[in-house]
Amino acid sequence: MLYLHRSTMRYRPAAREGDELVNRLRALAVEHPRYGYRMLTLKRQQEGLCVNHKRVNRVYREHSLQLPKRRRKRIRSAKRVPLTLSSRPNERWSMDLMVNMVEDGGGRRLRALTVMDNSSRECLAIDVAPGFLASV
Repeated sequence: MLYLHRSTMRYRPAAREGDELVNRLRALAVEHPRYGYRMLTLKRQQEGLCVNHKRVNRVYREHSLQLPKRRRKRIRSAKRVPLTLSSRPNERWSMDLMVNMVEDGGGRRLRALTVMDNSSRECLAIDVAPGFLASV
C-alpha cells in the first residue's frame, strides 16, 4: 500500500511549448541576428501574440539562440618613448599640487602648488592657498 497524496496521483504535467513558438523565434533570430530575447519578445508582441518574456528567454536559452558575448576592444597604445633626461638647469620643470589638513580642530585644508626644476631638484616656487575642495 502506497501512502501518497491525492494531488500527487492526479498530477498531469503541463504541455510543452509548441513548435510554433520555437520555429518563430528561430526565424526572428535569423532575420535579426543582433536582437536579444527582449527584442524578440517585443517583436512577438507586435505580431499580436501575447508571450511572456520569461518563457521566450527559456526557449531562447534552450535552443542556443543567444548572442555571443561581445569582446572588449583592445586599445592599441603608441610606442612608448622614454623621457630624455634634462642636461642643464631650467630645461624641464615639474608641477605638483599637494593637499594637507591643518591640525587646528577645524579640519581646514591647505593646497600647495610646487614647481621644481628636474635637473637640479631645486624648488622654484611654492604657492600655498586655503582650499575648500574635498579632492583635487
